[in-house]
Amino acid sequence: MPRGIKGLQKGHTLNVCVKNPISGKHSSKSTRVKRSESMVRYYQEHPEAIEEQRERSRGRHQTEKTKEKLRKINTGKHPTEATKEKIRNTLTGKFCGEKSPCFGKHLSKEHIEKIKKSLTGKQMPQGVKDKIRKTLSGKRRPKEVLEKIRGKNHYNYKGGITPLGVSIRNLPEGRQWRNKIFQRDNFTCQDCGARSGNGKAVILHPHHTPKAFADILSEFLEEYNQFSPYDDKDTLVRLAIKYQPFWDIDDGTTLCKRCHKKFHKRRKKLNEKEKE
Repeated sequence: MPRGIKGLQKGHTLNVCVKNPISGKHSSKSTRVKRSESMVRYYQEHPEAIEEQRERSRGRHQTEKTKEKLRKINTGKHPTEATKEKIRNTLTGKFCGEKSPCFGKHLSKEHIEKIKKSLTGKQMPQGVKDKIRKTLSGKRRPKEVLEKIRGKNHYNYKGGITPLGVSIRNLPEGRQWRNKIFQRDNFTCQDCGARSGNGKAVILHPHHTPKAFADILSEFLEEYNQFSPYDDKDTLVRLAIKYQPFWDIDDGTTLCKRCHKKFHKRRKKLNEKEKE
């Protein structure tokens, strides 16, 4: 007779529950909340338990068999919009700025090298690229948000060392001007006729013509000569937004990188001859 079991006679059977009595059942919402709150209280009262849990988990990896099981279970499953919203509301603001566990920390050189090696030669699958493109397509930051992170308010501001011309070209209006010109010209170089396709990628540049960007910039500075391009650069950038000659699509054409480079070489030679 097994130790600890009294009154069990020969020929009697022990009624052992083979199946878990709560298998297939789900806890109510109130039970889940109570359980969650009790766990939070426990870890608040015993912070050392968190580190013990980490130590037990450190270095452990799921077996390939377990990974395959999880893969089969989760394949084709996507969280509902309601679930996504709950996750969003739960996490919003919890890991931003100083609350982030990585705040103030920097990756070591060894860690950076490991990441570089792991990513070298790898390309993002086309399906992932398409998903990102669909997600971001047509989404732009509102103008009031852009104003808050522009110029001195930007995290990477270094005292206004970017030249005025570059700052004007990098405006959202500049990107819109470029896209309109590319669309009008059917994404084709207007000099040599090159365009992307059949496994060939052609880098396109927007080019100001017949009036060069440098000439338009000179006229702009003459019109607003009360401002310095160095001390009042932010003011001039804001004025450039409404200065139409910068964004006139009739004063622009599409060139491939090679033809654009050739054009500026020719122009440089002509300018040198004129000086002579």
